[in-house]
Amino acid sequence: MDFKIGDVIRVKVENVNDSGLEVVKDGCKGVVRIIDLDWDAYGILEKMYDDYSCSDEVDVKVVAIADNRFRGSVKDIYPEKNPWSNPSIYRAGEAFNGIVSREAEFGYFIKLSTGAVSLLMKKESEDSKLKVGASIEVIIESVDPSLEKLIVSAK
Repeated sequence: MDFKIGDVIRVKVENVNDSGLEVVKDGCKGVVRIIDLDWDAYGILEKMYDDYSCSDEVDVKVVAIADNRFRGSVKDIYPEKNPWSNPSIYRAGEAFNGIVSREAEFGYFIKLSTGAVSLLMKKESEDSKLKVGASIEVIIESVDPSLEKLIVSAK
């Protein structure tokens, strides 16, 4: 193995599945978990199948090595895109603009202008018929930086 943790290496994709990518570098097998592909996790499954195919070559950052296998990350190559790199900007009472990125039974996932994704509970939404793609202004109700979790209410 000619690489170590922290190195950025070019790998070949051997398989794409719902867990992520199975990759190889100079005969050493590795994996890129789906959560390590992009900072924006919503829609990543569909995006992964659109963006990656067998025999593609992809740059990854080596984040773990064990038993002659490695784990890589695409998103860790781009730390500046991490919406949680400065969690102090997320404070209860602060207002943010966002876009409805997904609807679930219990609420809406709102992608804030910073790139962070928050949860707007349906009971907190005055307009319970929000549409995916709609713009909305929200106020942060609670923040959990360790879980990268934001709960918001409609402004």
